[in-house]
Parts: sequence; structure tokens; C-alpha cells
Amino acid sequence: MFNHTDAKKRMNDIIETALSALSIQEIKDKISDFESLDPHLQYEDALEKIMNVILFEVGELKVSAFKSEAREYKEGGIFYRVRKLKREILVLKYSDFWEAPKEVIKRGRLNRPMEQLLYISPKEYCTPINETHIKEGDPFLLIAYKAISPINVFGVGVGGNFEGGFTPETEKKLDIISDFIKRNFLKNSDTAYILSNVIGQEICKFDYDGWVYPSVAHEGGENLCLKLSSKDKLEIQSAYLCELVDKKVKFTHAIRVVNEIHIFNDWDSNDSDARKILDGLKGFNKHSGSEIETRNDIGYPINIITP
Repeated sequence: MFNHTDAKKRMNDIIETALSALSIQEIKDKISDFESLDPHLQYEDALEKIMNVILFEVGELKVSAFKSEAREYKEGGIFYRVRKLKREILVLKYSDFWEAPKEVIKRGRLNRPMEQLLYISPKEYCTPINETHIKEGDPFLLIAYKAISPINVFGVGVGGNFEGGFTPETEKKLDIISDFIKRNFLKNSDTAYILSNVIGQEICKFDYDGWVYPSVAHEGGENLCLKLSSKDKLEIQSAYLCELVDKKVKFTHAIRVVNEIHIFNDWDSNDSDARKILDGLKGFNKHSGSEIETRNDIGYPINIITP
């Protein structure tokens, strides 16, 4: 019979042993050496160098761990995505409301060039507006999705605490490694995206629907990045053509996306479809509940590697 307590103790013992291989100062020195390297590392070089920092030997194994958080967004939660437009577009295809086409995708926080992932933000749309660098007067498409199944994501740079059992020195080492992961994942430049790709897709490569991480562009906001295999856990609740006016979102058209795409701007009508769509979103947000996610602090071995 599986005993969770015994399994957790064995894992904690492995982590204690692994992190005892180096002192706090030696770990800091390895991190300092890494962060003084040429920032234009290629993918495989970045992977090798990061692994050199965070992997520790336990007999014939190499092991590491860091603090993080597993999160489940419950069915009914609302998520937002923003797509910048060159001009206000009144002819839209169903694919325009989802991930970008391969040929236009550059390297991003988690995606490689031409790799399709779906970036969304929970609860509010200020984060994706800032992430997309929308400026005054810019037209943009705002899409609201509803979760129709629970969405499970792995946190990078959020959470978490191991549940006891470690010495103070090991706790300190875990904090240092976790800060290293977060700091390098959230760096904000084209070359830094290679590091965040490595951290997300290699180091944090677990069986989840995607990742959640803090927004760099909007303080306090968060982003989800979903694998395409999990996008069927979402459905389009509504969408809007908007622009930024005096730093506020102006809704110019409301869009209903079912079997067909219907665009409305009859805001002044007594029986306005546009108003009904927008009011429907506001009402849905109001009644969907504030407790839309479950958070669990977790500590995963990043890799256990045998020779």
C-alpha cells in the first residue's frame, strides 16, 4: 500500500543529501559565474550551464529541487487574451480568436520560434493589454474565455513552501535556487527568452496543462501559457474590438462567437446586442465566484539523472 508520508520523507532525505554537497557560498558562486556569462547563449549551451548550477550529485544520481506551486483553475473561471490589430478589423475568422499562426511566432517567454502556445491571463484584462504593449489609440481584439474543465498548471516564479522537515541551511539553499530560477525566467529581452524557454520547457517539464508565472509588464498580474493539447478546456465566452482612450478601454464592437461570428456596435439601441454581450460578461464575472483556483505548494525534483 502506498504511503504518502514515507514517500515524502524519502524525497526530503534525497533533497537534503543532494543540497549538502555544496555550501551556501559555493551555490552562490556557481550562480554568479552563470550570470556573468555571455547573455547570447544558444539553447543547448544555456541548458547545460543552468543544469550545472542546479544539479547536485547523490551517489550515481544528479538531483535538484526548488520551491513552486501547483495550481488548479476551476471550471467557470474567466481568462483574457489580447491581440494587437494594425487597424480595426470587421472581418474575422474563428482562428483569429486563438493562438497565433506558426509563421508569425517569434521566440517568447515559453515558446520557441514558430511554436504555438496559448498565452492568457486570469480574472482581468489589464495584464494582457500591458503584455501586448497596447498604446493610446491602438485598436485591439480582446477575447474572454471560460474554463469548461479544470485547468492544472505548474508555477514558475510563484509559490511555494516545502512542508517542513528540512534544516535551516537546506531551506536557505532552496530559497537561493528558487530565486535563481525566478530571476532568470522573468528576464525581459529576446536573448533572455532562451533562458526562460530552457527553464520552462526543460527544467519545469511536468505533466500539466501549462504554466503560470508573474507578469513582468503588469505588476500583480499573472499569465498562463497553455499547451495546445489543453486549449479544449476553454471556450470563447465573448470578444470585443477595443481601443485605448485616455488610458481606459473603449469597447467599440462586441462579438458573439458560436457557430458563426457576429459583430455588433448597436450600443445606443434600446435592444442593443452589443450591450447584452458586454453585460453578460460582467454578470458572469460577478457570479463566477472569487475562489476560482486551488493552490498547493509543491517541491519537485527538477531532474533525477543517471549516468
